[in-house]
Amino acid sequence: MTIKLLLRHASTAILLLVSLVSAEAGQHRDVFIIAGQSNADGRTLKSELVGDLAIYAGKQDGVMVHYTNTVYTNTDKSKYGTWVTLEPGYSVSPSYSGALPSDTFGMEIGAARVLNEYYENPAFIKVSRGGTALGVPGTDWYPVKDSEDLVGPLYRALIDSTKDALEELEAAGDTYTVHGVFWHQGESDINERTDVYGDLLATLIKNVRSDLNMPNLRFIVGEVATVKPLAFRTVQWEAARSLPNTSFISSRGLGVMDQSHFNTQAMTIYGERVGYAFLPNREILDFEIPIYATGPLDRQDEFAATDGVDSSLQVVATSSQGEYVSGQAAGHKGATGGHYCTRRHLIPLKKASTMQADFFPGNVGFDNQADADSSLLIAGWGVDADSDGVFTEAETAIGFGVYHTANFRIQIGSQTYLSTETYQTDHWYRLTLSWTNPNQHGQRTVELYVRDLSAGIDLNEGNPVISILIDEDDFDGNPMHWSGMGFRATRGLVDNISIMPFGFSAWVKTLFPDLQGGANGDDDHDGLSNSLEYAFGLDPFFSNSPLELPQISFGVEYASLLVSPLATQPNIHYTLQWSRDLESWTTLAGAPSNEYITFTLNTIGETTLFFRQLVEF
Repeated sequence: MTIKLLLRHASTAILLLVSLVSAEAGQHRDVFIIAGQSNADGRTLKSELVGDLAIYAGKQDGVMVHYTNTVYTNTDKSKYGTWVTLEPGYSVSPSYSGALPSDTFGMEIGAARVLNEYYENPAFIKVSRGGTALGVPGTDWYPVKDSEDLVGPLYRALIDSTKDALEELEAAGDTYTVHGVFWHQGESDINERTDVYGDLLATLIKNVRSDLNMPNLRFIVGEVATVKPLAFRTVQWEAARSLPNTSFISSRGLGVMDQSHFNTQAMTIYGERVGYAFLPNREILDFEIPIYATGPLDRQDEFAATDGVDSSLQVVATSSQGEYVSGQAAGHKGATGGHYCTRRHLIPLKKASTMQADFFPGNVGFDNQADADSSLLIAGWGVDADSDGVFTEAETAIGFGVYHTANFRIQIGSQTYLSTETYQTDHWYRLTLSWTNPNQHGQRTVELYVRDLSAGIDLNEGNPVISILIDEDDFDGNPMHWSGMGFRATRGLVDNISIMPFGFSAWVKTLFPDLQGGANGDDDHDGLSNSLEYAFGLDPFFSNSPLELPQISFGVEYASLLVSPLATQPNIHYTLQWSRDLESWTTLAGAPSNEYITFTLNTIGETTLFFRQLVEF
């Protein structure tokens, strides 16, 4: 994206030219793709959606589905392969011969209830068929393209149906955003192809992205039921964790009605897990291309304590509490002690500006002790000093969390900073640690923000509960070179450990989560797009004057621009240029002067000059 700020010599008027287009026709659809075999299609009976499950039984207004299943042979095609309002019944077993909607349903019913709370018009493209494999050349989902004859018909159906569905939206005058693919398949490959499944899945994901011309399309891999062999489920998990912009959803705690298929309650719960995984607060970058894949913490039971004491982690299902709606969380069962836990694949901190985690201290249902003595430390590491693959407190560059005194804390090396705020037991909290680039003195501002998700309030009236200015040496290295992050917890539950890269999306999530207009919008109606306000460090909710943009000043023999350093937006490249004719442009060079960068141009003999600032990100 390039933003052009054009200023004309001999005039105080400022003309902003922004190369952003946001015209829309019809409605905007947020599209989610579901693909796979029978558990993706659904084998649970909609007649069982009664009692507490009756909320899933009806039509979901505003939600659309475009369903394809090659086993469907009924002559009534009025609701097949076209956009219709979602309700239970877009699932077809080989024995079904009636018209749609059928007597069974899939996970889109649960996912829709979650996504419909966030998006105005969610839409599902669903391509599925039971009993189908990924690894048999020439059949089903086989993705390898060494020979066109070997590509499976269901793989082709996935690509063709997705393209057709999106074209139908365009033909209706709608716009759309494709948020990703949920893939649930593998039961037909477990016995013979466990050793090659990971490579096949990687090929499928690569080819789908290529064939849809969506190189960064997100994939979420769903774990087969836990009654299936652990070795295969581990292959699924490892494949998901090793691929860019790909994550994994556990099936832990979900019941089955046979040896493969989720039962009615499990299918609705699993669908909701899918919906939560697609929400933006689960680290989907909706503006920049993701630098790396991020997502909610998963497979917590495979974390290991570093000192070998009380190494077991308990995975518990936690219920909705206020704004926090959890899947699973992890924590130590012991009432004392706490140990660093590391990921099998550490999240890189390169280009990060924020670390974040959700924490639940003193859960009575977890350890039967409600005293405020839980503790948590989420830490980033500068170096594994002893090269043992494990990080200790002595190797910690920076950390944040809660102290056993119930205070919130920042820890830098061995130095701990505590807040005056304290947590309440049995409340979920979201802790967000942010840091700036070094200023001209080599100092960074480090701030900890806390939100009580159970009460729905920001602590300290939305201001940081701790804000400190530290020297670069105190920061224990440059976060650009940190190698990973992890956590230690005592008695509490921790969930959704994540990091946030620099960029417009991170700026919105961290500082302006209520922003509605996106990059192209203008929430404060001051004539400056939200992305332009981001680029120049302005407040998108406060109407800004053009005087708050870079200003031009004139003299008898010169023209100059004074521009603030803007070091807080490191992913943006700023360039100043001048021209006589708006066609040929010359770049100006300048040097820092106090708090501004001054660019000066000799204007003797010039009658009209144009200046522009290019802002590229």
